[in-house]
Amino acid sequence: MARQFRPTPIPLIVVTGVHAPSMAAVTVGLQWDLPRAVVVRHHIDPAAVTLTRTVSDAGGVIEEEVVDLDHLCVGCALREDILPTIERLAAQRRWESIIVHLPLSAEARHLCRMIADSRRLRRAVKVATVIAALRGSSLTEDLLGGAGLTDIGAESVPDDDRGVGEVLAGQLEYADALICVDGADQTASELLAALARPGAGIHTGLFGPSAAELLTTGHDTARSEAWTATVRREPLAPLTGRQVWQLDLVSERPFHPERFMAEIEAMGSGRHRSRGCFWLASRPHEVCAWEGSGGHLTIGVVDCWDDESPFTRLVITGDWSSEQVNQLAVRFHRCLLTDAELAESGARWRVDEDGFEPWLGPIAAASLPLMLRTDTPSP
Repeated sequence: MARQFRPTPIPLIVVTGVHAPSMAAVTVGLQWDLPRAVVVRHHIDPAAVTLTRTVSDAGGVIEEEVVDLDHLCVGCALREDILPTIERLAAQRRWESIIVHLPLSAEARHLCRMIADSRRLRRAVKVATVIAALRGSSLTEDLLGGAGLTDIGAESVPDDDRGVGEVLAGQLEYADALICVDGADQTASELLAALARPGAGIHTGLFGPSAAELLTTGHDTARSEAWTATVRREPLAPLTGRQVWQLDLVSERPFHPERFMAEIEAMGSGRHRSRGCFWLASRPHEVCAWEGSGGHLTIGVVDCWDDESPFTRLVITGDWSSEQVNQLAVRFHRCLLTDAELAESGARWRVDEDGFEPWLGPIAAASLPLMLRTDTPSP
């Protein structure tokens, strides 16, 4: 019986970024080095509420179309047009590779996850490399400054209030290759080394990686997901430079909700990148995420601890222009339950509310343990 022939999946190079010229420079360079590649570029215009798709190869523009979406967001764009377009082009077998130029400020994580979770898509394409296209001249300010996406024209949806640093840090922490199109100074280079996934290629020189190298990198979705996960238990590699500092604040104790509320603004503001997980004594089963950069901070519930041992860990990275570094560890430890509080009430409190409902949602009574909190001694 004859075996059915199955074509080899077409490799994808995925380009992300928050600056359109940097993304364009990387994409054009790849297209120049890969004459038998096709480029799929999607642009979201939040003001006009439109998504524009442009497909081109070495011969020029093949198609350009304004696409109507049910809802203007990156998730809808992925499901309704970006992935279907990639699959359609791969099925034509006209090109040896596909360069995917995502919309400004979009993360590659969702695209890679959808491909990894779909057997049909994995038969058609494979992600070779995820690139973070960076502007080295403003990289430190982009990561640690307080600008919002709307300040630099990189918003992807109407009323996008995310910070540039938070989005950019997420992109470069996930990427396989970090390319500064205009070089980078020592501080920016050390920030990349501190934040990038171990093993990722960091390119700050005049000549970046070859397209052939990027095609054979082999993106590992699980590895990038593990590095960017909210809960990380692995130790960090020590820093080697002198322009950047990093705090790895870890405790098996939960935060005291009232003291944490009093300190959260001071801990989340300032010129640093911070991310990790925490748990509150008032929410003992909830994995709470901390994600911030340049004074923009997001917290939320992302999972349950289940059988895992809960812990709190915040990794904070900044440059020496910040005057807060000496106080961050003090504030962190001030939020933790004391020995006396643990002895009196334990690490798991039963309360009706804790003040974090606007960010973490209501406390579900069914998920609370039996330990009863006692703020004051029982009569």
